[in-house]
Amino acid sequence: MSETTRTVERCIRIEAPREEVYQALLDPAALSRWMYATVRIQPREGGAYRIEWQDTKLPAAAQGEILEMVDGRRLVLSWFMERDGIQTVATFELEDEDGATHLKFRHAGFPGDPDWRSRFEMVATEWDKTLENLRFLLEEREGDAPLFYHRFQVELPASRERAHLHWMAPAALRTWLTRTAWIDPAVGGTFDLLLKEGSQVTGTIRAFVPGKHLRVLWEEDGVRSLLGISFWPAPEGCVMTLTQRSYALAEADRPRLVGLWEERFARLREGLARRPGSWERGGERRMEFSRTLAAGRPRVWKAWTDPGSLVAWFCDRAEFTASPEHDYAFLWTGFGEARGRVLAVDPERRLCLAWEHPALQRTSEVEIRLEDAKDRAEKTRLLVAHGGWGEGKDWSPEWAAHRFGWESFLALLDFYLKERERGPARSFLLRRKSDLSVEEIWSRFSNPEGLRTWLGEEGSIEPHEGGRFRIKLGDGSLWIGRVAVADPKQGLALRIESPEPVYLEFGWEEDSEGSRLLLAGRSYGAPESWPLQQRILWAERFAKLTRKAKQTS
Repeated sequence: MSETTRTVERCIRIEAPREEVYQALLDPAALSRWMYATVRIQPREGGAYRIEWQDTKLPAAAQGEILEMVDGRRLVLSWFMERDGIQTVATFELEDEDGATHLKFRHAGFPGDPDWRSRFEMVATEWDKTLENLRFLLEEREGDAPLFYHRFQVELPASRERAHLHWMAPAALRTWLTRTAWIDPAVGGTFDLLLKEGSQVTGTIRAFVPGKHLRVLWEEDGVRSLLGISFWPAPEGCVMTLTQRSYALAEADRPRLVGLWEERFARLREGLARRPGSWERGGERRMEFSRTLAAGRPRVWKAWTDPGSLVAWFCDRAEFTASPEHDYAFLWTGFGEARGRVLAVDPERRLCLAWEHPALQRTSEVEIRLEDAKDRAEKTRLLVAHGGWGEGKDWSPEWAAHRFGWESFLALLDFYLKERERGPARSFLLRRKSDLSVEEIWSRFSNPEGLRTWLGEEGSIEPHEGGRFRIKLGDGSLWIGRVAVADPKQGLALRIESPEPVYLEFGWEEDSEGSRLLLAGRSYGAPESWPLQQRILWAERFAKLTRKAKQTS
């Protein structure tokens, strides 16, 4: 074993008394239900146990003995994983927490060797799943109600990352599962879906590993289930498995549910398999943008055509080859995907893409041109022309969203080219609902009085492109920077220059109960903990922003 080791550490809150949680760690029947395994255990210090898994990618069996028991509070197990041949230690610690139980879990002793990283990540993901099963068992079971369980498996003609996105991004969900969708894509994030069949679904994301796994508490028309969705690589795409657990469903519901999910998966498979290029051109309108960038043409060209560079500034995943007639897909967790086909390539000078609009089933074209900036060494003039737009009320929302999007992307590209050398890209995403109108949201961003209601003690802002802002936050820190994009109907993008360079894009849209807010942030060279820290900080700030003024006084 390597001198350095890895440890899985998780903390969850379970809405059940501590004694019940502790009992579920030792009772063979309960263990079998939440581990989905056959479990034999002698519940005493020194007692042996053996776990044999079913229907899982984990090792076939693990075994060991109880090293320590503190009644109702602590359980320590030696853990020998037969597949790996290593000895580890699993620890469960329980504390009372406002009528519930705080469970702290540690599984220590995994090798620190680089070759063990992927295996360790798989084990960590499996524990995410298993601990959620435990929580679901204790929070949802009433009396001796039997557990309904069903496992679906389907092969999909897409990468794991692209298939996973179709569960998380609103626009992607609308292509196969929902009529409308709102989702905050992170652990603890909530969602609100109106399915194509007319059912209303609400829930919470319990586990989230991009491209690999998703576990959600799913309440469909009042019936609660725990869904586990996992993705495995396959030669022609990926294999997706969906498990559904519920104490509110009965055996009589199985035929209906099987038929329902098969219909949904058929739509998903069909959408993922469709090749771009079959939809007609939208029309003749076009929008144009230009920007002078502080980088030579080779570097700007790489930013537009290299998948790794695209992920550093443009999208969350890029399936792209800069060659004519190649299909491409740009994937965003906060939005969905942009698909199309490469039409023309003139290296370091011109890139032309067919760009699809799934909501309208029409196609437009994006042309990107790079020119040497006159009298400016190592600078590039970038021109983006997006043509082929139709007219009418159906096209208006797409037009407005794309205009704001392109302006923000070009500002973010400039930020990337200037700041990339600081270190790896870090990003976070946050969604919230608000009872404020879009006009009220804009007023809270665009003037000092509005900013003081939710963000800073004092500040000034010039709400137009290039405008300056200076905001003193509630903790005394000072932000100084420039407005990158400003659109009262769509959003605001800020480029913070001090104390550290950060790019923030706020987007908003009307909702039947007010508005919906989205914040995407990006930095280069920040620590790995930065995204989570930012989500926590901005969740607190948005809690003030999303309330009516009478509630914030």
